[in-house]
Amino acid sequence: MRSLEITLDERLGFAHADVASATELTETQRLALSAQLERLTGKRIRMRYSVDPALIGGAVARIGSTVYDGSVRGQLHSLEHRLTAEA
Repeated sequence: MRSLEITLDERLGFAHADVASATELTETQRLALSAQLERLTGKRIRMRYSVDPALIGGAVARIGSTVYDGSVRGQLHSLEHRLTAEA
């Protein structure tokens, strides 16, 4: 049944996003994040939420194979990579 739902959603212009955040998102934050992902993908988004305290802050959204990382952990990894590349 799940594959039928996904196929139907794709035909209707929906994308599924798995969103992990450091803390529970408020309704306002969820709406803002959904609107931003819709702008980025050009599709309507069906969101599934989870909490991952290891992110430290922010959120990570996965849509298919694309990852949008707005987490503090992701920013720290990026900074570490840039600093070690310059050394």
